[in-house]
Amino acid sequence: MMIEYQHEPVCVSEAAITAFSQAYTEADIIVPDVKPDIAKVLQIDARAVILSKECSTDRITVEGKATLNILYVGEDNSVKSINSAQNFTHYIDVKGAAEGMGIELESDVENVEYEVINSRKINVRTLIGLDVKAFMPRDINVLTNVMGGEFETLRKKIKPYSVVARIDDNTEIKEKLEIPAGKPSIASILKIDARVKESELKVSTNKLIIKGTLCVTTLYLGDMDRDVIQFMEHEVPFTEIFDVPSADDGMDGQISFAVTDITYDIVEDSDGDSRILIVCVAVAVTGKVARQLEIDVIEDIYSVNTPLYVAKNTANLDKMVENTRVQVTVNDVATVSDESPEIVQVYNVIAKPYLSETRIENGKIVVEGVVDAYILYMSDDKSCPLYTHKHEMRFSHNMDGGNACDDMYCDVKLDIDHISYNIAMGREVQLRIILGISAKVICTDRIEYVTEVAASDESAEASEKKKCCIKIYFVQKGDKLWDIAKKYRTTMDKIMQMNDISDESEIIAGKQIIIP
Repeated sequence: MMIEYQHEPVCVSEAAITAFSQAYTEADIIVPDVKPDIAKVLQIDARAVILSKECSTDRITVEGKATLNILYVGEDNSVKSINSAQNFTHYIDVKGAAEGMGIELESDVENVEYEVINSRKINVRTLIGLDVKAFMPRDINVLTNVMGGEFETLRKKIKPYSVVARIDDNTEIKEKLEIPAGKPSIASILKIDARVKESELKVSTNKLIIKGTLCVTTLYLGDMDRDVIQFMEHEVPFTEIFDVPSADDGMDGQISFAVTDITYDIVEDSDGDSRILIVCVAVAVTGKVARQLEIDVIEDIYSVNTPLYVAKNTANLDKMVENTRVQVTVNDVATVSDESPEIVQVYNVIAKPYLSETRIENGKIVVEGVVDAYILYMSDDKSCPLYTHKHEMRFSHNMDGGNACDDMYCDVKLDIDHISYNIAMGREVQLRIILGISAKVICTDRIEYVTEVAASDESAEASEKKKCCIKIYFVQKGDKLWDIAKKYRTTMDKIMQMNDISDESEIIAGKQIIIP
């Protein structure tokens, strides 16, 4: 008997190992010769950039840099800035990590401390938090069809949620920004901040199409009154297309952005004034494309006429239960303490969201966390014209979890969709932050599947002896009709017809049935 069968490869899950670690950098930064001595440091802002990551046995190696922007008041009472970078290499002990595993990594600057050594040197210490996930896809070959004889098959539909491609790429967004009317031309740039806001994500055949907005905020000194700090904001829409082999229409995409570098050039307009800023923002793009298939697999098989050898295996199957995104408005009032100078004008607000807890409770996805808002403002103190106030905004939100259960895994991502503010009084700022919360709920099912079928070595004569008479069987607790039919090499239909059974639920413990 020649038996042929069809296999289908399926990525059923990913073996994932998570870890958290902190990297530390320290450096002495020297004031360039062309800039005045330091009288007072106004602000030191840092951004973590990951340059490379590598997985080895029980260890992940991360290389990166902390890019620093230092604003200070010089001894000539002018406001100046220094840009610097601190490279670092950090080793994370991760038990179970292995060479060849993929790595997802999120980094954020947790703390910056500094000490002014002298008027020309600053010691800066930066603490960087690293959230790491190492993963390895788990692939199985499931049997979907068997040919070459008459077979009884027990089938099951599975819906594996599997990652088909990962994105780890870089892009550049270059744009010409014009100085708004009414503001002076540029004498010098103090600081440029940029963040990327995603607005639309589409997966198509071998492509991932991203539409988003680049938000740029710029502090600069004007050419009219160089003691007055100027501020401007720009929003630049962009579209990026990434080649993603194996991607197809209808698949699910997930993406995140990290600004890795900002360069700029000041150019003159047609009147010869420095009113055009050419900004080039380098962005690291990471994410994944996943699909949820529906496959009819063979859980078990036997033949009434021919004894079979059947090989089976088991696997844990990831299945998406819920995929949702909501916007949540977080309102709060930030109050500057009496020890800090009063607010004259707010330049910008930078917000960073952090998750503190995610859980599934009574069909709801509970998301709790903190938004750290950094308010950069012009003060009424001439010795400290710029000041930064940090305000912590706690939030909690319940999302509809659909069919989610308490023991399922929930993957939550936070994004800042919009920031607005108003100065309520000299020491109060009303903050309104629209937070985007994306949640994917994934459950794990254990499945059994057939891997191989072949004719058994059992002789035809022995096989016939097993089928030579009618038997009486007393149903045992836990028996299923399939198992009984398979044991006696008959069919479920024949048992039901012989015993006048219309539904399998009638097969209960203690019931006497005739085996044809």
